[in-house]
Amino acid sequence: MKIKNKTYMAETFLMALGVLAIVILIVMVAPIVIFLKREDYKNLAIYFIAVCVFINADAFIITLIAAIVMLMVGWKALFKDR
Repeated sequence: MKIKNKTYMAETFLMALGVLAIVILIVMVAPIVIFLKREDYKNLAIYFIAVCVFINADAFIITLIAAIVMLMVGWKALFKDR
């Protein structure tokens, strides 16, 4: 089966990748906004450091630990006091 229009496939893939990037950005920024609104600066600092380590880490274990911390602190931000 031949694909006639490869440019269309590339554009579709890039649009899907862009949508995924926007969703990830919103999910990562939401706890920061919530912590600022609650003036919970301790958890904000922990979350911010975890995000920075997650983005910049090269080792798999460090990335995994940072992701776990992000999830724990982010979960606390999103579902505390409900």
